[in-house]
Amino acid sequence: MKLFGIPIKIEPSFFLIVAFLALGRAAQPALLVEWILVVIISVLLHEFGHALAARAFGLAPEIRLYQMGGLTSWHSETELSPLKHLVISLAGPFVGFLFGGSIFLLAPIFFRGNTSELAAVICFDLLWVNIGWGVFNLLPMLPLDGGQVLASLEAWILRRRDAIVSHAASLLVALAITWWAFSRRWVWIGFLGIWFAYINGSFLYQKFQAHRDRSVQKDFDAISDALAKEEYDRALELIKSIQARAKSPEAKREAAYLLVVTYLKQENFERAEEELHRYNALFGESSYLQGILYFLKGDPGAALPHLQSLFEQAPDKQTGLMIYKCLVARQSFAGALDFIRHPVLADTKWELLVDLQTEAFNRGEFGISAEAGKLADAEKPEPKVAYNVACASAKKGDTTEALAWLLRALELGFNDREALLADPDIEALRSLPEFEAVVAQFGLRH
Repeated sequence: MKLFGIPIKIEPSFFLIVAFLALGRAAQPALLVEWILVVIISVLLHEFGHALAARAFGLAPEIRLYQMGGLTSWHSETELSPLKHLVISLAGPFVGFLFGGSIFLLAPIFFRGNTSELAAVICFDLLWVNIGWGVFNLLPMLPLDGGQVLASLEAWILRRRDAIVSHAASLLVALAITWWAFSRRWVWIGFLGIWFAYINGSFLYQKFQAHRDRSVQKDFDAISDALAKEEYDRALELIKSIQARAKSPEAKREAAYLLVVTYLKQENFERAEEELHRYNALFGESSYLQGILYFLKGDPGAALPHLQSLFEQAPDKQTGLMIYKCLVARQSFAGALDFIRHPVLADTKWELLVDLQTEAFNRGEFGISAEAGKLADAEKPEPKVAYNVACASAKKGDTTEALAWLLRALELGFNDREALLADPDIEALRSLPEFEAVVAQFGLRH
């Protein structure tokens, strides 16, 4: 759903966690429902603070409520400045404090004379969720907003974007909270502290492993050089050496990826498929590798969905050319004609249209062949292309259009007298009086 033009997704896990936090109210359904509504409204207000600030900076934010609370995300081709990140991070808590402060000031007026338990619980819950949770959320601990503020300050002041300092500080804060919470028997807060410590500790450990893997970068460069020179055995030796030494997930993933690529370049499809299954199991499916494997094995039907999925996420010329070849191989000429219009293929559009003109004609798709030729002519006029449009038009029975394109071909310089007098593809035109007039105009009469 959307609210104020901002997409919102609420996952079932969000309701489960919110209900779990109020298990003590299970015997009072009204208070349980009240709690759920208070949390939903308050968390949404908080996330709207982030989202509206992000939109003010030209971003397209999305809101998701899930088991860990709320998350506002966006996609941007340009990197935001640390100051803008800082504003977005503080906007959420600010909205919560503003709403909670309003409740604190206005509640005595609205609930004057109302001493019901429900009214008192509503006021307390609204203050607790918006003020209490807001203060906790500003602790300097990632991934909380306070941690995001810390990371923005690190990027701004220290000119560091790896957030190592922020994660290290977050780990110390998480450990301190864990110790303090368990010492006071606040078990729930203690488990939260353990979770935050795990998140930040894992990040630092992976950074440490990546630091240890700096020595393998030269080997990756050597692998690229070996593949460029088609020295596949040397590339395989280097890859296996990296796999034996790599510590970080990134280095292991890149080595596994290059292993599949190397076997594909060797056309050793059996080994490539084995390694690809292993890669998918360890690191998740790669649409690119899966599509390339099927493509090189000559299975365009199996390759096409993987390549299309990849192209939708990140359009590029190489993937686009493979998709075009798959469409042609499957004789999906109409789909190929539509796909050629994609901007990514702009610099090869004419060549692809001419190729499609020939492929479609050879398969009897004369309408598509003629249309491809006309588009190619609009891109760059060539006599042979115009002549082929005439042939396709004649084959599909449109002699008027065929004669018009034959005339255009001659005007562009087509002078193959033998083709004009003997090509069976324009046989339907030779009995027409107009044909003799056209060829005579250019001195090519029999």
